[in-house]
Amino acid sequence: MSALCVGSYNVSNRNYLLVSATLFLLVSAAHLIRLLYALPVTVENYAVPMYMSWIGFLVPAVLAVWAFRLARSADPA
Repeated sequence: MSALCVGSYNVSNRNYLLVSATLFLLVSAAHLIRLLYALPVTVENYAVPMYMSWIGFLVPAVLAVWAFRLARSADPA
């Protein structure tokens, strides 16, 4: 059983990219909310520093943009 091909990506790849991008976007948004509201996060007795949320915001945001751009290039013209 083969998937419908669109450009160099097939439809199942496009769906995978959209789902991945959406999940990365949600993770990035969660970290942004933590940054905006200065929400404390503690793991056992360790207080997670705010700079970790900057990393947790930027890296998934870049991955989400990348995945959305790849998914858009897989759209039929």
